[in-house]
Amino acid sequence: MTVSRRSSFAGLFASLVAVLAAGGANAQSDAVRAACQSSVHALCPKEVAAFDRTAARACLIKNIAKATPACRDAVAAYKAQHPNAPPN
Repeated sequence: MTVSRRSSFAGLFASLVAVLAAGGANAQSDAVRAACQSSVHALCPKEVAAFDRTAARACLIKNIAKATPACRDAVAAYKAQHPNAPPN
């Protein structure tokens, strides 16, 4: 993986954490949750089965490169609209 690509994934990670950790719902974070739902179920079945939201979030972040293109695109769109979103 190139440095540029690693940097891009790092940005996606930070955005994904911010979106999934956000308490307030908005259309864009809802879009990320909807787009990433199949990815989290496929990549993190143990965490989902345990209803462990924190572990599921961490698992998805760890596996974001394997997430669906729709998930990665939704996270990238969120990042573009919220460049200073804190990585909670």
